[in-house]
Amino acid sequence: MTLNDTAPCPACGEDALRPGTITFNLGREGETVRVENVPARICDACGDASLSAEVQTRLLTLGELIARGALNASVIDFSTGEASRA
Repeated sequence: MTLNDTAPCPACGEDALRPGTITFNLGREGETVRVENVPARICDACGDASLSAEVQTRLLTLGELIARGALNASVIDFSTGEASRA
């Protein structure tokens, strides 16, 4: 899918799904880690965001690292992998 292509949205059915990025929040025990610049397909009609299987897997891995205490950050840039305690 290129920047000008659209696809049907699984949530509303409109042909308005476009590539973009979202911010995804991972939470555990009252703490939230914000993951920025997560690639997604976003619907122009309803705002729903769809994530590829690869992106979902990376987010699950990040969640597991956070749960084990192996990653101590409050903000992660998905595109660069940089983490900070902002």
